[in-house]
Amino acid sequence: MAINTKLGLRTIPWNGPLRLVVGAENRIPLYGRVPMRALTPLCLGLLFACAPNIGDSCNDSSDCSVNGSRICDTAQPSGYCTVRNCDPDTCPGRSICVEWRGIPDRTAIAFCMDRCNGDGACRRQYSCMGVDDPRLLEDGDPLAQIVDLEIRPDARFCVADPALVDE
Repeated sequence: MAINTKLGLRTIPWNGPLRLVVGAENRIPLYGRVPMRALTPLCLGLLFACAPNIGDSCNDSSDCSVNGSRICDTAQPSGYCTVRNCDPDTCPGRSICVEWRGIPDRTAIAFCMDRCNGDGACRRQYSCMGVDDPRLLEDGDPLAQIVDLEIRPDARFCVADPALVDE
């Protein structure tokens, strides 16, 4: 084991393009001594860059979460990654918990929905709607209500729009 007294590091011999270095800063250089802490943000970025969001398209629940924390609602056009039976203020990221009224009312169910501020924020076949949107009213009664306590009740979310589904 060689000791680099200038940096206080010990180099462990290695047969390959990598050199393992153990020392004061716990660095593992790759091709010319790149500190491990410089690679950490890159590795974390790659890990989370592909993580699906609420409202993303999917074919099955494993497309939304490998640990089962999210499901794929395949009844929605091209699938919809969501969390079923959400509680107020528990949806991940920028999504919001929306309770959908069932008939009878005791069959209501809550889903995390992708929050938006305009139709351009929603993917194809979806529109940005609020609970007072005429498309979400039945005989004047809203079919949905936002149950989050920290979100304004006039917030909007991406919903499958029947007028756009056949596009």
